[in-house]
This record gives sequence, structure tokens and C-alpha cells, in this order.
Amino acid sequence: MWVSGSQGTSRILAVVKFFSAALLVAVITVGCGGEEGQSPTTSAASAITATTTTQAVSPTTTNVPDYAYTLDGHISWVVSVLNGAETTTTEVADRFSLLLEQYVAPADFLLVVDRLRSTVSERWDETRRQDNGSGTELILDTDDGEWGMVISADREGLIDTLLFQPAMPQIEGPALESFDDLVGRLEASGRTSVLIADVTSGSCDPVFVHEDVVRPIGSDFKLYVLGALADAVARGDLAWEDTLAIDNDLKSLPSGTFQTRPEGSEATILEFAEAMIAASDNTATDHLIDLLTRAQVEDALVDYGNSDASLNLPFLTTQEFFGLKLAVSGTVAGAYAAGDEDERRALLAGEVAAASATVSDAVTWVMPYLIEGIEWFASPTSMCRAIVGLITRANVPDLAEVRSILSLNPGVLYDPNAWSYVGYKGGSEPGVLSLVWYLETPAGEAYAYVVNVSNPDEILPEAELAVLAGSAFDLIAEIAP
Repeated sequence: MWVSGSQGTSRILAVVKFFSAALLVAVITVGCGGEEGQSPTTSAASAITATTTTQAVSPTTTNVPDYAYTLDGHISWVVSVLNGAETTTTEVADRFSLLLEQYVAPADFLLVVDRLRSTVSERWDETRRQDNGSGTELILDTDDGEWGMVISADREGLIDTLLFQPAMPQIEGPALESFDDLVGRLEASGRTSVLIADVTSGSCDPVFVHEDVVRPIGSDFKLYVLGALADAVARGDLAWEDTLAIDNDLKSLPSGTFQTRPEGSEATILEFAEAMIAASDNTATDHLIDLLTRAQVEDALVDYGNSDASLNLPFLTTQEFFGLKLAVSGTVAGAYAAGDEDERRALLAGEVAAASATVSDAVTWVMPYLIEGIEWFASPTSMCRAIVGLITRANVPDLAEVRSILSLNPGVLYDPNAWSYVGYKGGSEPGVLSLVWYLETPAGEAYAYVVNVSNPDEILPEAELAVLAGSAFDLIAEIAP
């Protein structure tokens, strides 16, 4: 889900959700209902977030060869397809750059369009258009209100960025006046934790803290997988350039696109790690957990400062998480949530291993479901220690890639005059939003910023909460010396 705030505030570019990729995947969640301990159900109520995009590489809308598609032509084609014009995967492939195809397959794009037409609107009328220097932004009027579309083309005239999103939400009320103001607004949606810590010395020294308690963290757990991987590289057990083959048995649900890659195709460990953090790729994550072993990732919980590591044992893969949330019975899921470590490991080896969640199962998942029993858990201080630990590891020879990986998706459009480096990981599921940043000033001061909101009974207005979280960047900049 991509959202942005008003002028003069930090703008959230990509809230990396657990089930929706920041860069490329469409997430369609339909339904409402289901109490804690019961499986999610489908109803006529629906919500949809559709994001089909990738980061552009040297995109341009000028000097397109005469023989190539034009950007105007691509725009007309996309809008016509949204309005029901027939197309084929072959035509989609002809228009998509190889980079974009790597992240979203033509068949997946057509699925996104079908879901947009069936759950949002069959009418998509362009009302405004603006070039932004690296592409074109459009506003489309639909039966569900205004939606935005961002598109750009590469030097060969092929589409390399394509993004659909609901109209940009605005922060309600005046600009944030203080961190207490931030907390007050976040708490309107759920249980809230906020931590701003001075980490210049390498330790988490609180500047502002509210409710430093254990909460579900969604895909922020992937920081621990990255930590275990970094330690394996530091030991010489693995190298970033080593290759890893796709195993169909390890394919998970989105977010991400590694699940679309064919069995046996290879990518470097660095590419798996980049996808895990920047795109929150679940299949890439599970391949890395399998390579490292569950035990090594569990050790990383302690090594990277999780004070409540036992709550995360056994350490779930995303495939197991989806199985528990979407495929097993409510009885099994409830038993897992209530069980001790041995009972949980037995369930993972038995009923959960035999279950397989599908995208169709995920379509019904919109309400919070056992977020306090089936999740990954940490306090804001533990998350601060995790991201600071990773940045510290990046100073070790051969681990500079860790710093680069964390900055691939900074989560915000930030002021480079205020922040010379931004590392980020975010995660969510229905009822959970967790955001973790590492910030450095040009003068060398460093801060960790953690926001966590959860609600076991109601869905969260994630876009609005993310905009609020991003707007606090300006407040943090004010406290920097």
C-alpha cells in the first residue's frame, strides 16, 4: 500500500505490509466478520488495495524510439483495460519491461485488473494528469471514488513502473505538534507504542517512549532473519554471491514475487535478502530460513536483543503463519495460540505441515484473527536493538550489504538535508501495523524510531496511521543537535 501525506510533511512511500508488498503485488481482501478464535469469513463488505509496481531504473519519458510504444499509448491502453477492453498476457509482456516482469507476471497483472473491476469499479475515467519528472501521475474517477495511477517507461519505451492506489489520504486535523500528539492520534485506532531513541552510541537511549511493551510486529520479524544471515556470512558459512535455487515446497503467499519463479531457478543470497526486506517477499524469506535453519534464526532473536524471545518459539515461517491463519481449523489455530513451545512444535510438524493456504483463502482475510497468539512479538526497545544491531554488524568486513539492504525501501520521502541515511522495515496484518526506522543525520547523530499499533477486534486505518507516523520525521529532526 502506498500512501502520501500533505505538502510540508514526510510522505510515506511504502508501508511494507505482511501480506501486501510495498513494490509490486495486489492484495484483495474481501469480507468482514469472525471473532477471535474463529476463522475469517467472507461477506458482502469488501476492501481492496491493489499495488502493481516496481522501482524504476533510469526511467524516462523522453527520447523514446519511434518504433517503441509511447507513454501516452501505454496510458490509453491501461485505462482501456481497466474499463474492460480485452487484452492478453502476450500483449502485457510486450508492454512490460523485463524489470517489471521480474516483479509482476503478466497473468498477475490481469488478475489485478479483474479484481479491481469486480471489487472497486467497472468505470475508470481519467480526470487529471501530471508529469512528475520520472513518470506520469493520473487521477482516475471510479464508482469507489478517486484512484491514483503512476506510470513510467524505460529508454526502450516499455513500462517499468505501474502503480494503482486509492486517492491519497490526508492527515486529519492540524500538523503534529509533539510526540504526545502523535500518540494521542494513533491511540484512537488501537493499542499504541512509540519509541524514539538516540542510538548514536550504539545503544538505545530513549528520547521519547510510550508503552514499551511487547506487541505483534508482522513482517518486522524479517530483521531477525537478516541478522541470522549476516552472522552466517560473517562466520564464512555463506557468501552474498552464493546462489540458492527456488524450491516449490518453500513457496509462500505474497507479498513478493519469488513465488512466481520456476522451480530450480536461481538467485544470489543477496537478491533473496534484498527481496525479503525491500519487498517483504515471503517466499524469499522462507528460503532463507530453510537455508539458515530455524534454530539459527531463533538464536538471532537473542543475539539481536529480543527480550522476549521465548514468545517467538518456535520461530514461524511465513508458510506456517499462513497455514495457521488461513488453512487449519479454528480449533488447531486456537491450540497453537494457547500451547507451550513443545505443543506448538508438534502442531507445526503435524496439522500445520499438512495444511496449505492459498491466495483464495487469503481473499477472506480482512479482520484481525488471533493477533495476540499467532504472530511474531517484540517490544519497541527490542526492535530498536534489532535494527541497531544490524547497522553495527554492517561495519564488519563483508557485511556492508546489510546497510544497503535496509535502505533499499526507506518507507518515506525524506529530506536529505535532515537525514543522510534511512533504514527501514515495516509489517502488518489485519489489526497490526509495525514500523521501524534507523535515521542518521549528516552530522553523524543516529536515531531509532518505532511505531506499533494493534487492535485485536477492529481493522486499522493503516494508510492514515502510516501518514501520521511519517509526519513525525519532522519532529525527530527538530531534536537532533
